Amino acid sequence: MAKRAALYLRSSKDRHDVSVESQRRELHRYAQEQGDVIVAEFVDKVESAKTANRPAFQDMIAEIKSKNCRFERIYCYDTSRFSRRQYDAQLYKHLLKKHCVELHFLKLPKTDPLMDSVLESLMEIFDEFHSQKSKMDGLRGMRENVQQGWRAGGRAPIGYKLEKIVVGTRDGEPITKSRLVPDPKTFDKIQAYLRGRLNNVARKHLIRELGIKCAETTMIYVEESALTYAGHTVWNRHNECIDGRYIGGSRYRDRKEWVIQRDTHEAMITEEEAETLIA
Repeated sequence: MAKRAALYLRSSKDRHDVSVESQRRELHRYAQEQGDVIVAEFVDKVESAKTANRPAFQDMIAEIKSKNCRFERIYCYDTSRFSRRQYDAQLYKHLLKKHCVELHFLKLPKTDPLMDSVLESLMEIFDEFHSQKSKMDGLRGMRENVQQGWRAGGRAPIGYKLEKIVVGTRDGEPITKSRLVPDPKTFDKIQAYLRGRLNNVARKHLIRELGIKCAETTMIYVEESALTYAGHTVWNRHNECIDGRYIGGSRYRDRKEWVIQRDTHEAMITEEEAETLIA
């Protein structure tokens, strides 16, 4: 019997990942073979499945819980599209079952109901393992970048800007890495701010007098990042944040876990001055 169905499509940053367009094409074909009618699509582009806080995913869940849900079945390309955390996968599958919405994966072999459940659970375990392995590989690459004096991603802190350097090619495309260089618009102001704070001048006064267009909370973070302003690249300082909460309850890891590569860019203050600010 034909059912009203929705597609959940997700792509990641992985350059080898299956594109949303490819997922859509294959899932439309599969749904038609089942005789179902696609009435909705939920698309998360370049979103990680390590968290359930994905905009389209949460829109889909909200509709399932509403009284006006348009569909009775969801088609997903594979288990990793739905979630890479087994706990989340089981939690949301239970919610779907509670609201009488079926979940079908294109890339999951069909056997019998008992084996389907076992196979699906095994795939979820593998998805989480793959996610953790990819994370560790990525962290290893970031650490190596830092130890070579490069940035490990992210925006430049106020007072600096990123300078991109071509270090090679891959498939004919340039590979770039970045390092910090002074931002002529803000470098002197932030340097003056830090020197003022070392002399116990009030933050609000310095922000106003120097014409710094940042909130006081931003400037507190600048002080907490003083080692960066001493010319060092600091990595692995922040605890992992999942669903808006820091693991361990603290924003920063223990100091002994930080990776500090010294003298990677032009400094505003000395290391001794930086230690005074973060003490």
